[in-house]
Amino acid sequence: REPEILWYKECKTKTWRSSIVFKKDTLVIREVREDDIGNYTCELKYGFFVVRRTTELMVT
Repeated sequence: REPEILWYKECKTKTWRSSIVFKKDTLVIREVREDDIGNYTCELKYGFFVVRRTTELMVT
């Protein structure tokens, strides 16, 4: 059984545009824009276990 992997921006589910691609536990933003700035959380669910990791994206 595969774990379920979900991505959030600012702790909310989001409708992702087509230039943002998911590859299992990797989120790829092909064309970074200023509105991409913020906190992204990867949530992995496997049975009763849940693991979350958050990282901040800054655009300069």
